[in-house]
Amino acid sequence: STAAHLYYVELIIHTLPWFVVMSIQIGAEGTFGPAAAAIGNGLIKNYQMNPDDVRFFTVHSEADEDHSSLAEEIAVRYLHSPSLQDQTYKATFRRMELLYDIWSIDGF
Repeated sequence: STAAHLYYVELIIHTLPWFVVMSIQIGAEGTFGPAAAAIGNGLIKNYQMNPDDVRFFTVHSEADEDHSSLAEEIAVRYLHSPSLQDQTYKATFRRMELLYDIWSIDGF
Protein backbone atom coordinates (compact mmCIF):
# COMPACT_ATOMS: atom_id res chain seq x y z
CA SER A 1 0.00 0.00 0.00
CA THR A 2 2.91 2.37 0.60
CA ALA A 3 4.15 1.83 -2.96
CA ALA A 4 0.66 2.50 -4.36
CA HIS A 5 0.48 5.74 -2.42
CA LEU A 6 3.90 6.88 -3.64
CA TYR A 7 3.10 5.99 -7.26
CA TYR A 8 -0.18 7.90 -7.03
CA VAL A 9 1.53 10.99 -5.61
CA GLU A 10 4.15 10.86 -8.35
CA LEU A 11 1.42 10.53 -10.98
CA ILE A 12 -0.56 13.54 -9.80
CA ILE A 13 2.58 15.67 -9.49
CA HIS A 14 3.25 15.17 -13.20
CA THR A 15 -0.32 15.31 -14.52
CA LEU A 16 -2.34 17.86 -12.52
CA PRO A 17 -2.00 21.64 -12.15
CA TRP A 18 0.32 22.69 -9.32
CA PHE A 19 -2.47 24.27 -7.29
CA VAL A 20 -4.53 21.08 -7.46
CA VAL A 21 -1.51 19.06 -6.32
CA MET A 22 -0.81 21.48 -3.47
CA SER A 23 -4.44 21.37 -2.35
CA ILE A 24 -4.34 17.58 -2.33
CA GLN A 25 -1.01 17.42 -0.51
CA ILE A 26 -1.72 20.02 2.12
CA GLY A 27 -5.26 18.79 2.61
CA ALA A 28 -3.93 15.30 3.33
CA GLU A 29 -1.37 16.68 5.75
CA GLY A 30 -4.15 18.45 7.61
CA THR A 31 -5.71 15.11 8.52
CA PHE A 32 -2.52 13.75 10.09
CA GLY A 33 -2.40 16.13 13.06
CA PRO A 34 -4.84 14.30 15.36
CA ALA A 35 -3.32 10.93 14.45
CA ALA A 36 0.20 12.22 15.10
CA ALA A 37 -0.82 13.58 18.49
CA ALA A 38 -2.44 10.25 19.43
CA ILE A 39 0.65 8.31 18.34
CA GLY A 40 2.98 10.63 20.25
CA ASN A 41 0.86 10.46 23.40
CA GLY A 42 0.53 6.69 23.09
CA LEU A 43 4.30 6.24 22.81
CA ILE A 44 4.84 8.37 25.90
CA LYS A 45 2.11 6.67 27.93
CA ASN A 46 2.54 3.05 26.87
CA TYR A 47 6.27 2.86 26.14
CA GLN A 48 7.56 5.47 28.60
CA MET A 49 9.27 7.41 25.81
CA ASN A 50 10.43 10.94 26.46
CA PRO A 51 8.69 13.85 24.71
CA ASP A 52 11.93 14.60 22.83
CA ASP A 53 11.90 11.04 21.46
CA VAL A 54 8.45 11.49 19.92
CA ARG A 55 9.01 15.03 18.69
CA PHE A 56 8.38 13.96 15.08
CA PHE A 57 4.77 13.28 16.01
CA THR A 58 4.19 16.27 18.27
CA VAL A 59 5.71 18.70 15.75
CA HIS A 60 3.58 17.21 12.98
CA SER A 61 0.42 17.52 15.02
CA GLU A 62 0.94 21.30 15.18
CA ALA A 63 2.52 21.95 11.77
CA ASP A 64 0.05 19.88 9.77
CA GLU A 65 -2.85 21.78 11.30
CA ASP A 66 -1.27 25.02 10.07
CA HIS A 67 -0.71 23.53 6.62
CA SER A 68 -4.36 22.59 6.24
CA SER A 69 -5.33 26.26 6.36
CA LEU A 70 -2.94 26.88 3.44
CA ALA A 71 -4.84 24.29 1.38
CA GLU A 72 -8.00 26.29 1.98
CA GLU A 73 -6.30 29.50 0.84
CA ILE A 74 -5.07 27.83 -2.36
CA ALA A 75 -8.52 26.41 -3.04
CA VAL A 76 -10.22 29.78 -2.61
CA ARG A 77 -7.70 31.51 -4.85
CA TYR A 78 -7.34 29.00 -7.70
CA LEU A 79 -10.09 26.37 -7.73
CA HIS A 80 -12.87 28.43 -9.29
CA SER A 81 -14.30 26.12 -11.93
CA PRO A 82 -16.54 23.19 -11.04
CA SER A 83 -14.28 20.86 -13.03
CA LEU A 84 -11.17 21.87 -11.03
CA GLN A 85 -13.09 21.55 -7.79
CA ASP A 86 -14.35 18.10 -8.76
CA GLN A 87 -10.90 17.00 -9.89
CA THR A 88 -9.36 18.14 -6.61
CA TYR A 89 -12.12 16.52 -4.55
CA LYS A 90 -11.77 13.15 -6.29
CA ALA A 91 -7.98 13.14 -6.25
CA THR A 92 -7.88 14.13 -2.58
CA PHE A 93 -10.28 11.35 -1.63
CA ARG A 94 -8.20 8.83 -3.58
CA ARG A 95 -5.09 10.00 -1.77
CA MET A 96 -6.89 9.69 1.55
CA GLU A 97 -7.97 6.14 0.69
CA LEU A 98 -4.36 5.23 -0.04
CA LEU A 99 -3.19 6.83 3.21
CA TYR A 100 -5.84 4.87 5.09
CA ASP A 101 -4.48 1.68 3.54
CA ILE A 102 -0.99 2.55 4.77
CA TRP A 103 -2.16 3.14 8.34
CA SER A 104 -4.51 0.15 8.45
CA ILE A 105 -3.09 -3.21 9.42
CA ASP A 106 -5.10 -6.28 8.50
CA GLY A 107 -6.35 -8.16 11.53
CA PHE A 108 -6.29 -5.22 13.93
